[in-house]
Amino acid sequence: PGAAIMVPTPPPAFLTLVTLGGLWMCFWKNRWRWGGLVPCCLGSLSLLFHHSPTVYVAGDGSVMAYREKQVLYVSHLKRGSFFTDQWMKELGLKQKKEWTEDQVKIGPVLLIRPRTFPLKIPKEACQEKALVTTAYVWRECKSWRHMPETLIDRYTLKRDGACQLWVTPQGINMKSVHASLGERPWSAKP
Repeated sequence: PGAAIMVPTPPPAFLTLVTLGGLWMCFWKNRWRWGGLVPCCLGSLSLLFHHSPTVYVAGDGSVMAYREKQVLYVSHLKRGSFFTDQWMKELGLKQKKEWTEDQVKIGPVLLIRPRTFPLKIPKEACQEKALVTTAYVWRECKSWRHMPETLIDRYTLKRDGACQLWVTPQGINMKSVHASLGERPWSAKP
């Protein structure tokens, strides 16, 4: 017991700086070696400024999840278990639960879990700052002439792949697989 603990994945700067600082301390034998502590300390400080995503959406639309305190709330416990297990490891969490409501509001973000297809979305949902669902809602929002600033739906997932949202006091930041990896010969064209 206690031989292994779950910790959040550190930012890339942490590993880079700590490795360079450690190598510097190994290569030098005189007083210069202690200069390697500076990058190690800077790398450790990068842990304080790293924020994990608040909302996750699988690229195939099988599951959505959001993090609240030390629990990962998922749209379906049985579907997308591979994705949810990876997200739990990334966040360093041990517990996941299925959310019970059809709609969940996290700050300015509205998550809608579709129970039936096609999803009949209320007009108010398109007036939110950010809307996340795994159904097709782009056309409905467009017909009401109001689009959320950030919209993740089935169209977005087909075009951009899996998505993550960071909800901060400064606003909403979205990152997708397509935006991270860029154009590749083997990736689907949007």
